[in-house]
Amino acid sequence: MSNINNYGVNMKAQMSALIAGTVCTMLVSTSFILPASAQHRHKLPHLVLPMPSRPLQLPQNGRGSVLHTTAYGPMRNTPRPLNAQLLRSAEVVIASLRFEHLRGGASSHIVQDVGHIRIDRQGQTANGDQNIQVQVNGLRGDSTIATVLIPARYLGNNLNIHSQREVANQVRLALRRSLASFRQNRPQIYTLAGRLSNARILPRNVQPRRAGGGFTASCRDINLFTNIDRRGGANLSAKCYNQAGQLLPTAVAINNNIVNNGGRLAWQKDGGFTGSVRNCSLIVRKFTILRCEAGNGAGSWVTSAINLDTGIVNNNGRLTVVRGR
Repeated sequence: MSNINNYGVNMKAQMSALIAGTVCTMLVSTSFILPASAQHRHKLPHLVLPMPSRPLQLPQNGRGSVLHTTAYGPMRNTPRPLNAQLLRSAEVVIASLRFEHLRGGASSHIVQDVGHIRIDRQGQTANGDQNIQVQVNGLRGDSTIATVLIPARYLGNNLNIHSQREVANQVRLALRRSLASFRQNRPQIYTLAGRLSNARILPRNVQPRRAGGGFTASCRDINLFTNIDRRGGANLSAKCYNQAGQLLPTAVAINNNIVNNGGRLAWQKDGGFTGSVRNCSLIVRKFTILRCEAGNGAGSWVTSAINLDTGIVNNNGRLTVVRGR
């Protein structure tokens, strides 16, 4: 009887193990083996999307992707292939293009010609785009070898210096790409699309500011002139952008705003530092640093420097001293 009971127990245990093994096998099979239709969906070896009926257009308000160049359409009125020297001249003349050359009415030779190559503003198209072309001098008829169309929103008066540089960089790139397409005998007009990284935001240092405002970021051609009159003195000159994006010449006297205090230059009213310094120069990087050899009152000369951006601002195109007055 006990054998029968043991047999029954063994049979139950074997049946339980068999059932458990079967269930595990089913679970494993269910987890890793998918129907053919499901396998096809999960592999996706090639993703084929329907093509749009017309090319996708970037938003006209400038939102979306960052500013970039894109092909616009075929370029007409092109001459026969040019020699290598003319093509190199075209690269050089494109590199000389700046933002200030892009705005205005129709005009030829907007930058200095290089060899027989020039850049013209052809005026605005019917859509209001500025039409900039690289052309070959001395050819009758077809002479255009590169073209860029610049939408008006990228040439507005609200652009700060950083946006202007961004536009100019992309215009030069567009002309180089257009020139490359001409060299490949597939001439294309290029244009700009996308949004400016900081459009419509004038740099804060173009606004009237208090001490520490800064001017270097919105000015160029910064120079120092010392001993400008019989009494001695110093003038800081530069070309600075105003809120309209215009580059204006400006200068400011700084002699009476800086003092030599025992060999250390500092902001102070009626300072008159030029009377006890020599060999002054400017270091223009992110900031403008005035460095001089200053008398220390003990018969020695020591090198001293002062950051002019901590006391001078660009006030809408005009340099203004805001410390030591």
